[in-house]
Amino acid sequence: MEYCGLVDLGYVGPRFTWCNNRRPSKRIWKRLDRILVNDKWMQNFHNNYFRHLVRTGSDHLPLLTKCHSEKQEVIKYFRFLNLWVQQPDFLEVFQNNWSTQVTGNAMWRLKCKLQVLSKRLGQWSSERLGDIYDQFNNWEAKVQQLEELDLHMNTEDNREELNKAHTEYVKWLGVQESILRQKSQIKWFQEGDYNTRYFHSVLRDKRRRLYLHRIKNHRNRWVKGDDKIAKAP
Repeated sequence: MEYCGLVDLGYVGPRFTWCNNRRPSKRIWKRLDRILVNDKWMQNFHNNYFRHLVRTGSDHLPLLTKCHSEKQEVIKYFRFLNLWVQQPDFLEVFQNNWSTQVTGNAMWRLKCKLQVLSKRLGQWSSERLGDIYDQFNNWEAKVQQLEELDLHMNTEDNREELNKAHTEYVKWLGVQESILRQKSQIKWFQEGDYNTRYFHSVLRDKRRRLYLHRIKNHRNRWVKGDDKIAKAP
């Protein structure tokens, strides 16, 4: 499975999908039937639901598959980015905001200082770095454009511009990789190995495992659907 890049997306319902239907002393239960998908599938279908249904005349359980590409609205919480500390003015921004005077007990002061600091760091990041993915895409397009120009007009000025653009592109590639590595929580990945596709794959798998397909309400009944789950007591 790993060699072919396939992922078992799990299931809801009975544990086993096959039974040999023999007498109790020789009865065997196994999960023989699985639904495997690749990364391309998870790119196109963000929400997947697989259920083991009840057997009828067969010794195998039927498998029900539901999938759709509707993206779920995600609440964005503050996340400290490790790459911030590499910026030359980070320490100054941190010290200026952490020194804000707050009255109250120790825990209240800590809470207020963290709120002020997180808000300011978010603003500072937008001003200092902007949209990192847009920066990466823009410099990638710039490098391609300058390479085409260099093919037709091989001059020192064009070569100098191409080298500058390539340096910026590599910088933003490293910034993007740093963010994706931190989001995917992969710590063993070797420095310098640019593989953003792999990081995106890990993030999609994490989101899939954290997605709620159903929950039990206060009456011990299963509730399905995003709207119903959000309103369930």
